[in-house]
Amino acid sequence: MRNIPKFVSGFRNPFRMAKDSEADHDRFFVNDVGASSWEETSEVTMDTAGSDYGWPSREGPCRKHKAENCGMFEHGHQEPAHWYQHPEGETGCAMTAGVFVPSGIWPEEYDGNYLFVDYVGWFLFAIKEGNPDVCYDCNPPVSKYTQTLLGKVDKVVGMRFGPHNSNTNVNNNGYKNQALYYMSRGYDDENTDGIRLIRYIGENNNRSPTADIDCDKSFGKSSDEFFFDGSGSTDPDGDILTYQWDFDNDGVVDSTVMQTSVVFPAKGIYYAKLTVSDGKGKISTDTLRIDIENAPPVPIIVSPKEGTTFAAGGILTGLASDEEEGFWPMINCRFLLGVTGNNIELQQAPEPEDFDAATTSYLEIILTVTSLDGRSASVSRNVMPRPVTLHFDTNPSGLSLLFYGVETRTPVTIVSWENSKLTVKARNQSYYHFDSWSDVDDGESTREFVTPESTPGRPFEATFLDKWLSTIPSFNPTGVPTSLQR
Repeated sequence: MRNIPKFVSGFRNPFRMAKDSEADHDRFFVNDVGASSWEETSEVTMDTAGSDYGWPSREGPCRKHKAENCGMFEHGHQEPAHWYQHPEGETGCAMTAGVFVPSGIWPEEYDGNYLFVDYVGWFLFAIKEGNPDVCYDCNPPVSKYTQTLLGKVDKVVGMRFGPHNSNTNVNNNGYKNQALYYMSRGYDDENTDGIRLIRYIGENNNRSPTADIDCDKSFGKSSDEFFFDGSGSTDPDGDILTYQWDFDNDGVVDSTVMQTSVVFPAKGIYYAKLTVSDGKGKISTDTLRIDIENAPPVPIIVSPKEGTTFAAGGILTGLASDEEEGFWPMINCRFLLGVTGNNIELQQAPEPEDFDAATTSYLEIILTVTSLDGRSASVSRNVMPRPVTLHFDTNPSGLSLLFYGVETRTPVTIVSWENSKLTVKARNQSYYHFDSWSDVDDGESTREFVTPESTPGRPFEATFLDKWLSTIPSFNPTGVPTSLQR
């Protein structure tokens, strides 16, 4: 049986790859971020197993850093499927995310297209096989794929198709209810980060508006005037909206303007309702609870007290009260992680996850109190860990120790939390092998320290022996060599 290679080589920075799930064989496109001249995506199949795709001698369809006299298919290299040149004087030089378009999601002309994103230029492209201008001998060469710019998307690092929020598998236009989800990660604008979607709705598909109520307060007295605002309502198609307000839940329209006010006549619970319409048959509603002569609870975290600190594994007690009602029954209090009750033990205080977490993490305790008539309010309190500084060194100094699996050169000072466990490994390295720890001599190179309440007076030290000097034969008058131990 022939041994078929299971790898390919010759990529500079294969940032993302995508599988063609509708192909009748294993088929991948690999997006390779280029250097100074080209971006490329390459087709990888079992037929190309063991192939060299050219880097570092080639970039795109040409020799590295070249745009002419490319000489495709030279030297036995596997050529890319598609490529594009860095535009002179414009942005666009990092092919990142990619995905194949499944059949039946978008119009037929997109079935099987390959989508990819240029991270720097924010471009979303589609390529489709069958370019009439294909020319491998041209300078520069032209691929067999037609490239179409679909639009701009911010700094995309990944994308894939998936189900869209719907009760049906097919939308009004007969296309599958799926969307293209893409993930953005920026480096200079935190508003870029996130997951967004692109969904095909058809040329004449009217989408529903979204109603949104805003009010200057949610409770008050029977003599108070409440100001309502529906200007936050939107329509994805840009249709002009009409507004209908119902303030007493009797089905009668009380106002038809975007912004209005009302005085509720008596003590009670009211549900203000806004219905918006796009004039084309699509509507949306939003409701807001209003309490008259019935203020919401004002929760107070009695315990843990302000300024409380914790040690890893310690138990925190949750105790809540209200300014008006005093201590609430257990069923009305919900602390963090869904723990219901009052004057109860909360979860065990955690340990830090790693170096960074030990200096930046803390517990946030959130208390939500719900009154008997359903009104809720929340309050939070931050509880800080008890940090302890620990010093580590080696003998001889300057060797490395592993903390949380991260190799760190000594001497080193780290921050841990009281009572948390810290695993440290003193592995053999270069010309030295581990001998012992300063505080315990059990021959074990891996130690699990329990962080004490305060910083010890001296560093934890791992002693290493020179592997050569520790085994030099010594003179023995008997003529039998022995090992000279340091």
